[in-house]
Amino acid sequence: MTTILRTGFAFCLALLTFSSQLPAADLLAKRFLAGALDSNPGVASLRFQWESLSHRPTIAASLPDPELAYSYYLNSVQTRTGAMRQKISARQKIPFPGKLAAAKDEANFAAEIAYWQYRAALRDVFAQGKTLLADLYRADALILIVREQEALLRQAVQSAEALIETDQGSLGNVIRTQVAAEEMSTRIAQLEAERIGILARMSALAGQTEARPALSRYADPHLPALPSLDQLLNRAVTANPDLEAARATVARDQAAIRLATLAYYPDISLGLEYTDISANIINPTTPQNGSDPVMGTISINLPIWWDKLEAQKQVAIAQRGSSSAQQAQLAADISANVRAAHAMAQSMFTQRDRFASEIVPGTRQAYDSAQSAYSSGTASLTDLLDVQRAFLAAELGLVERTVGYLRAVAELERAIGEPLHPISTKNPLHSDHLP
Repeated sequence: MTTILRTGFAFCLALLTFSSQLPAADLLAKRFLAGALDSNPGVASLRFQWESLSHRPTIAASLPDPELAYSYYLNSVQTRTGAMRQKISARQKIPFPGKLAAAKDEANFAAEIAYWQYRAALRDVFAQGKTLLADLYRADALILIVREQEALLRQAVQSAEALIETDQGSLGNVIRTQVAAEEMSTRIAQLEAERIGILARMSALAGQTEARPALSRYADPHLPALPSLDQLLNRAVTANPDLEAARATVARDQAAIRLATLAYYPDISLGLEYTDISANIINPTTPQNGSDPVMGTISINLPIWWDKLEAQKQVAIAQRGSSSAQQAQLAADISANVRAAHAMAQSMFTQRDRFASEIVPGTRQAYDSAQSAYSSGTASLTDLLDVQRAFLAAELGLVERTVGYLRAVAELERAIGEPLHPISTKNPLHSDHLP
């Protein structure tokens, strides 16, 4: 528990430490992620819940409050030495040995569960932020591409108009090209609207009701290298906060079984009573025989309703069985999620590499050739527009595969419970590896 308390804010600290070493685009991303982790209301709520439960073990390990009682005899009871007027008593309950330790263990594990739930919330906000950044990159990259395509079409319009002047073109070709350019302009307006929505969701992730100011264009994001599948699976076993919470839940339920077993054993109550004896009112001349009486008491509870105790124990045993089964299922789900996200990331990276090295340069070269041929009158407008559409599809394909890789990486990081690559050796958390 002490280690957990020391490392609660590792995500934010590691991210902020590394921010100054990043290029402008990645610095923008890290600042956004740091702000979201720091101010997300859901994360803050779970952090306060964890901090609240972290004080429960001290309460659970403490003895029950002692009882202090005062009695006054409205009708005094006469004794040989005098009348009993008042009585003061104190009592302390002492649970059977082991009960307080078991209760403390149960509270400790409950606090640990809350901690890992807090860490899971950090993980989810981080992954959601990475996904939003991928969406922002997609919008910004498409805006740049479509604007470039619009500019190329505007040049084609000028070429078509020049051909009309030399009686080598037609007005229909000019109109077709103008319509294609206007379609690009409409697409830009739609992408700008999508970008506003993405920025609004980014603000909401940081707990802000007002939309954040327009961010600079997010282009050329960092593409982290992909570790091997075996490395990722091994890291998920020790880093995934959901799995850690499941383990702590099993341990808590085991402590609950021990506590239910100890309920069969009685607790002891120790007490002390003092009675005030006043002077003998029947025969005042009679001397008092001794001092005021002081009496020690000891009592135990009788756990004789064994049906109730056995039912409590069986409830705890069944609950541990349930949490153990959930842990096993969660481990299987995490393994499947890591494998699926890793396969998708590999596929997207391979496809992206092919688009970047072959398809986009090839279609760009084809478009330049078609543009020159159309300007010289050796190619038709239909040929030019067909090549232009192929060039646009290639550039859009490159962007979509880049976004697909970034999204797959975000899913991988969500599945393993930490970012892919370490950036700090000073952080004691095994999951402080912000990319």
